[in-house]
Amino acid sequence: LSAESGMTVAAEVGSGEEAIAVYADCVPDVTLMDLRLPGISGTEAIAAICKANPDARILVLSSYAGDEDIHRSLQAGAYGYLLK
Repeated sequence: LSAESGMTVAAEVGSGEEAIAVYADCVPDVTLMDLRLPGISGTEAIAAICKANPDARILVLSSYAGDEDIHRSLQAGAYGYLLK
């Protein structure tokens, strides 16, 4: 997306560990997080990011619609859960 649209992609990552490290570098306004990531899960990454950055705004974007996945994500600190 372009800056003209009001949204800029700050970073893309390929693992939960990388999500935690990159978040600290760019501190985005909003983070879209998948739950299925290589290494640590998206839920674990959300918990780590929110522990270090209580004001983090993270939305889960996932194809998994199970109640337990949604509940764990929200418990970890996600603001919402969007189905792909």
